[in-house]
Amino acid sequence: MRRLRLLIEYDGTGFAGWQVQPGQPTVQETLEKALAPVLNEQVRLHGAGRTDAGVHALGQVAHFDTSSKLPPAAVLAEGNRRLPESIVIREAAEALPDFHARFGATGKLYRYLAYTGLTRPAYFRSRAGWFPRGGDREKMEEASRFLLGSHDFSAFAAAGRETADPVRIVRRLVLFPLAEDILAFEIEADGFLYRMVRNIVGTLFEAGRGRFTIREIRDILESGNRDLAGPTAPPEGLCLVRVFYPA
Repeated sequence: MRRLRLLIEYDGTGFAGWQVQPGQPTVQETLEKALAPVLNEQVRLHGAGRTDAGVHALGQVAHFDTSSKLPPAAVLAEGNRRLPESIVIREAAEALPDFHARFGATGKLYRYLAYTGLTRPAYFRSRAGWFPRGGDREKMEEASRFLLGSHDFSAFAAAGRETADPVRIVRRLVLFPLAEDILAFEIEADGFLYRMVRNIVGTLFEAGRGRFTIREIRDILESGNRDLAGPTAPPEGLCLVRVFYPA
């Protein structure tokens, strides 16, 4: 058996997320079905992150084991030929036997796009969450500084997380205008709790609108109480940009 590593880009619109779910179209199942006739066997992909329904990826990483001797370049070409336009394998390569896309990752980078125009977006309808009242960017930036570093992020985690340890290290959290009426959030951390990025974005917008004071953001973080934080931002604005691994 050999282990192959894939770098995958996908538009999450129309998918029920990454992970296989009975009766639902998912990115993982679509990839596995496309690769089966290429490799002449069924394979199980293990992804670096289980993105939710409607969430996109530019840099999802996955691995699988196979007895096929097909070169990685052929796996990439033939796999892409069988995939829908919404999913593409960007890279395929041999991996060490102990490589694991999820457990070997040392960090992830997510980007969230927020559309702040007063009317609903058309071009960005599946690429950005809609926040029609916007928010004061300076207040959001000031509030975001409390989230840097190592913290218990239970207040920003949705129910259903798979790990008992709620401590994460946020290495970078920046806001910047990407285009007219488009505000980008980039968050890099050693790992993320379930819906943590979307809950942080939703909470920062509430701070920008004056619902929370800057000090209250710190209090919410320290409370560990999800009920005190802001709403969950819409999924279509979220994208997994990159997964980090040891050199």
